[in-house]
Amino acid sequence: MLAQALDRDVEGDLFLADMGQGIPFRPGSFDGAISISAIQWLCNAETSAESPEGRLKRFFEGLYSALRRGGRAVCQFYPRDAGQRDMISKAAIKAGFGAGILEDDPGTKNAKLYLVLSVGGGGGDITGVVSGMDDVQVQDERRGAAQGRAGGRVDKKGSKGWILRKKERMERQGKVVKASSKYTGRKRRIQF
Repeated sequence: MLAQALDRDVEGDLFLADMGQGIPFRPGSFDGAISISAIQWLCNAETSAESPEGRLKRFFEGLYSALRRGGRAVCQFYPRDAGQRDMISKAAIKAGFGAGILEDDPGTKNAKLYLVLSVGGGGGDITGVVSGMDDVQVQDERRGAAQGRAGGRVDKKGSKGWILRKKERMERQGKVVKASSKYTGRKRRIQF
């Protein structure tokens, strides 16, 4: 990318660095940051002296410092698995960010994950950042519930609303789903 910029005589400053070594900018230099398909590469250590946790820690601490108070960052990424997803989000939270993961096209092959980060002011809750977006569902793992956009409804895992949403999502994926009835989501009586 830098070679392309040099060939095209792009205006502005160019900078080459490994983001796993930190972000070397003056504190409070930026209002926001965007990363596209980059942070998952921090989970790869090139040498035995490096660890993915250390690379993530240095990156997020440097980014937190470089953003002004009230600043935001969005990092689109493709984690290898749920463990890598958790490692990335926990590193951001440890650095001091209010963090949340927004999933576009969940459950499909085209699913994209966005790590939404905020610096200070919000008490660590990023629900206000995504509240104006259409078809956004906030999964709050601290409370163990999903908060839908329709009236702030909360459906617990295993409830009728949760089951119906899951069935609808599976149908969109082209999977065969049993028909719903008045008994969907009901608890069975204990039998002796």
